[in-house]
Amino acid sequence: MGFNEHDTDPTLASIRRTMWSCNGLIGLAFRRLYVEEGAFKKDADLRGVAEMPVNSAARWFTSPWVHMEAAMAYQLGLPL
Repeated sequence: MGFNEHDTDPTLASIRRTMWSCNGLIGLAFRRLYVEEGAFKKDADLRGVAEMPVNSAARWFTSPWVHMEAAMAYQLGLPL
């Protein structure tokens, strides 16, 4: 997306409007966040849920945007 194609509307609305003029989506999930140690809290919005340590080795994570944009493209019927 070019610099001049982005507007001041809320982010999801501007992405959806831009996708209407696209023929498809290629999503690249580059690594963005490195976690060496961490804790997982399933159902974090519930009281009394204990944290569990993440016992896997150090790990890279990607941005959630690659998933959201792919879902939006799918809803619009664009090939992924």
